[in-house]
Amino acid sequence: MTGHDDALLDSVALLALGVLPAGEANEVKAHAQSCELCRNEYLELRSAADAVGLSAEAGAGQISELQSARMRLRLMRAVRLEPGRAGDVPAAPARTGRRTDPRLSYAAVAALVIFAVFSALNFAALRSQRTATDSQVALLRGQVTAERAAVSALRERLEAQSRVASVLATGRRFVVRDGQVVKSGAGLVIALHDLPAPPKGKVYQAWTLDRGARTMTPSITFTPDAKGNAIVALPQAAARVAVVAVSVEPAGGSKAPTSQPTFVRKLS
Repeated sequence: MTGHDDALLDSVALLALGVLPAGEANEVKAHAQSCELCRNEYLELRSAADAVGLSAEAGAGQISELQSARMRLRLMRAVRLEPGRAGDVPAAPARTGRRTDPRLSYAAVAALVIFAVFSALNFAALRSQRTATDSQVALLRGQVTAERAAVSALRERLEAQSRVASVLATGRRFVVRDGQVVKSGAGLVIALHDLPAPPKGKVYQAWTLDRGARTMTPSITFTPDAKGNAIVALPQAAARVAVVAVSVEPAGGSKAPTSQPTFVRKLS
């Protein structure tokens, strides 16, 4: 059996708590195998660690050299303090010829350190859980917002289709090339069929001429579906419009017609 070294007791305590770096932990374990005092010290402190439900080996390989040094310093300061005020310098012990057994101090400090480590781990777990919960709540809020927007867009489209259907069903019809312009109350709809697809980078654009005006006003752009059909509700008030026209324009529309209209139709 090799000789006992009191200087290793703090390392034995940290080993029992599982807060020694792997390299130093292996050295202390090797010493404890041949030193009965250090081995007993380790077993007692290991029991204290197990008593609070924290595995002494749980942190192996997860503690950095700097973290281990800090915990070692805090542990040894606590061990060497007298029961008086924290921060007091301990008085020199009386020479009785009998060495003070440090194991009771180590056991008490070990329990405190284990409690602190356990509390820190528990706090970190709660904080991680809170972060995950916040992320999930944010994701759900985003989904709800997107669904509300989709429902609103669908409602608007259905309402527009309903208005178009009402105009087409009851309105006055003005025949144009490949279709008709339908006017009913304030509604004004262009219904076309067999339209060729516009050239690449081009769209169809509607134009209106108000009563008494001399220049055409640009209206909405559109493209036909795969079968060449297009039903377009114009935003202009039907009562004010005297003429409707359609032409092919650059994508995004034009402020004035740049091509020969496919039709021009008076609403009278």
